[in-house]
Amino acid sequence: MDSPFAAAVTTALNIPSSICSPKILHAAQIDPYALVEWQCGEGGGELLLQLKDGTWQPVNGDGGSYESRDLIALGIPEGAAVQLVQQLQAQWSQEK
Repeated sequence: MDSPFAAAVTTALNIPSSICSPKILHAAQIDPYALVEWQCGEGGGELLLQLKDGTWQPVNGDGGSYESRDLIALGIPEGAAVQLVQQLQAQWSQEK
């Protein structure tokens, strides 16, 4: 995983590398937050990260995907929440 978010994703998922190594598919960043889409084997989802003391830390991620209202409910400012979701969705549409 060549991403500044790789360590946080690996830590959050807590999956032994012998089972699966998480791959970051897409990432959106509005400091100090990042929304990362990951895949591990046939599973995957999105993970919300926050930059704390120079390190990306997992905030929340249950394997699903987020809408801006979900991020707002987690305390992310509305503008940042909307931009994070839009950035991620833009990356999906570029692949089609």
